[in-house]
Amino acid sequence: YSGRDTAKQKTDSQFREDLEEFYERNHLERAIVRIILDPAAASFKAELKQHGFRVKPARNDVLNGIRAQMSAMNVGTIKWTSKAVNTFKELNSYVWDKVAAGRGEDKPVKEHDHAMDADRYFVYTVIATKSGFTKWK
Repeated sequence: YSGRDTAKQKTDSQFREDLEEFYERNHLERAIVRIILDPAAASFKAELKQHGFRVKPARNDVLNGIRAQMSAMNVGTIKWTSKAVNTFKELNSYVWDKVAAGRGEDKPVKEHDHAMDADRYFVYTVIATKSGFTKWK
């Protein structure tokens, strides 16, 4: 769901209700499946926990997360099905901030990147931690 595209923002409760429908539709159990959530989403985390969801804070270091995702892609640890339409769109449109680059800083443009963020959170929080590719110098 994109509040930008629809010009209407949902509340934490509405997002939680959407998630409940997703769990029901996919026969998932709240007590088993964890949600990896951006640490900045404190009120949404509280909403989810209040309704029995298991929440794990995402490791949100963007550059190391991108490196971990690239490593996972290079060794074949992660793959996508053809159903990952938004991921493929975002992979093709992911760009680096030119202004930040002028300052010698690596920083992606934070637009149209919801799927990329979700993938990065999963890889850096779950896969990279178990696989050992979590730190770069």
